[in-house]
Amino acid sequence: MASVTLMRKRLVYLLFCSVLLAFRLPAQPNPLPGNFDTYIFASQSNVRAQPDTRAPVVARLDAGTPVTVLLVTETTSTINQMTLPWYYIRLEDNRTGYIWGGLLSFGGVRQLGDVRFVLGLTALGPVVSEEMEGTRHTGLEVRALRAGAVLDRCTVGLELTGGHSLYAREIESGARGLKGFSALLVCTAGYEACGYPWYDWYLLWDGSRLSCLPPCESVADAGVFAHVESYVFPQGATPDEQGHFGAPGDIYFQIEHHEEDETEQGWNKDNWTRARRMVRDGKAFRRPADMGVPD
Repeated sequence: MASVTLMRKRLVYLLFCSVLLAFRLPAQPNPLPGNFDTYIFASQSNVRAQPDTRAPVVARLDAGTPVTVLLVTETTSTINQMTLPWYYIRLEDNRTGYIWGGLLSFGGVRQLGDVRFVLGLTALGPVVSEEMEGTRHTGLEVRALRAGAVLDRCTVGLELTGGHSLYAREIESGARGLKGFSALLVCTAGYEACGYPWYDWYLLWDGSRLSCLPPCESVADAGVFAHVESYVFPQGATPDEQGHFGAPGDIYFQIEHHEEDETEQGWNKDNWTRARRMVRDGKAFRRPADMGVPD
């Protein structure tokens, strides 16, 4: 009942923001900026003399190879049902050329020791939401690489709208004190407009394997509505942020909710926070079945 009520309220807020999408393309990531250092996402990627799949090959690069994005072109190509632009890039030896966007990591330079982490697109499906026109099922993948070889990978499907942001935050050594893991990577994706959801995708690294937690979905609108999902670890992300002070092997799933409704008597406020311990099955974490969320 709580989820149905939340969805109805979300759709009300979406009506006020839908005009923002009128001039946007269907769901696709915002272009990478100029002077952006990143890695090659796909294996054996071709860098070409021109932004065209038929142009001569300048270089063939392995996954995890560092490159610098110099600029995004106006030329696009549709490959594997994904329409993305071509980028003009510089290689480590200062050679330059063009590469299709689906071959690049959107995560920037994320490295721990000799392991590099890349974030890329794997699929772009059809429209999945009639209420939010342009919302598409988007497949994302994070790969852990050493010397071009894939050590492990995690995939997830998200429903993304419009020209959404897509990036990976700094990799956090120590995994916020979580026992059994050495690092934490959080990837964020979402359309930056009121009333539209964004996602935080948490990935744990134990030195050889990735473990991905279910994505956290959050939505907010102009200070009158906010529904934020997150995970709480034994330690906070910063010295000023508190952890859960529980067992070092535990993670808590948390929901913070804020809502204001205008009535004849004034504004009614509904604020609550719920946190429950994640269920652990080996190295896999599952969310608690009952969050105790009020109707």
